[in-house]
Amino acid sequence: MRDHKSAARIQPITDEAQSPDLWRRCCPSFMALELLDKAVICRQGDEGHTVFYLVKGFVKLSRVTVNGDQLTTAILTEGDVFGASFIGTTGTMIEDTAMAKGPIRVFRVKPEEFRNLVSQHSNIAWELITRLTSRQLQVYHKMESILFKEVRARVAETILELAGAYGKNCQHGYELDIPLNQSELADLVGASRPVVSTILNKLRTQDILEYGREYICIKRRTELERLMTL
Repeated sequence: MRDHKSAARIQPITDEAQSPDLWRRCCPSFMALELLDKAVICRQGDEGHTVFYLVKGFVKLSRVTVNGDQLTTAILTEGDVFGASFIGTTGTMIEDTAMAKGPIRVFRVKPEEFRNLVSQHSNIAWELITRLTSRQLQVYHKMESILFKEVRARVAETILELAGAYGKNCQHGYELDIPLNQSELADLVGASRPVVSTILNKLRTQDILEYGREYICIKRRTELERLMTL
């Protein structure tokens, strides 16, 4: 199985990819949006007429299951693309609701214009390929973990993977600060919230983690890594 250390921190997006002037030249419909925490960018079931490129901040993807439960499917960060499919037919149904986690900045364009941008700028195309590949590997890794690992190990592994990709200097005074609540973590782990909550409470008692309503902080990373092998 893959070692957690292979989940390296995602590199920042380049200045070229963040340039509104470049996007505007290739995409007549271009708009740069500054959105606040919990703003809904697009909804599951809407027709997909728009591609969103995340320039700054975090976005949560979620979907409502056939039983009516909301399931967190991914946490996106700078350089990720979501919304309409830019491969295939324009106007297909959007599969996930996208919501801001904290203040964000996104670029909004039409799918055909986004394809034009990518075809003209190889550096942006390569960034896109790299990030889509990384997201696909995360899905495979999650499936593998659910099949072969206990919940406690999956919790530790998921937190460490998120820390490698999305963690930032902790504003609460610990090592890393991950913008995630217990329900979202439970969805990503593939376990129930009560089970994950019990595990988190034990980790806090052991002084390995600290957490609040919207964040999880790593206090002792080496101890969290050890739990993956037990």
